[in-house]
Amino acid sequence: MVGLTVARKGQGTREQRRTRGSLRVHYQDSDKVSLSAGEYTDDTEEECRMDFGYTVTTDKSVDEAVQGLAEALKSRKFGVLWDFDLTAKLREKEQPFAQPYRVLEVCNPFHAQRVISQDLTVGYFLPCKIVVYEGEDGTTQIGLPRPTKLMEVIGNPALDEVAKEVEDALIGAIDEAK
Repeated sequence: MVGLTVARKGQGTREQRRTRGSLRVHYQDSDKVSLSAGEYTDDTEEECRMDFGYTVTTDKSVDEAVQGLAEALKSRKFGVLWDFDLTAKLREKEQPFAQPYRVLEVCNPFHAQRVISQDLTVGYFLPCKIVVYEGEDGTTQIGLPRPTKLMEVIGNPALDEVAKEVEDALIGAIDEAK
């Protein structure tokens, strides 16, 4: 169970820490409040973002990176369940978006069964997602939310070992594909 301390607007952000990670309240205006989870060591958004995800840069095109990533994932017994071309979908819906952006949903059935059988709420985070996109500087970025950080939100320490194994495998595949 996570405790939560809420301050009135104007009193700033207040945190309530728990054993692993913390819950932070962000005030946007008088009627909007957002929550975020993670281990906070500094008040900067950038550091929080860097800790939550893992991203690398490659000289490959988005298509080449996706192909290399699929091969690297396969060697680690992860399958690509869906390769979602966000750019094409937005164009189809007549929404302006020109940057190549792909979302891969990936899964290792062995690991998925291990976590879902321990806690059904893990399904909120399945399948794992890896994004491949062209950054504003023209380089290709490959990244994912860290499974260890996602499992912290659930707060079940029994999932930590599997989350670390999955994270290590996915990061290994990303590093190999770059």
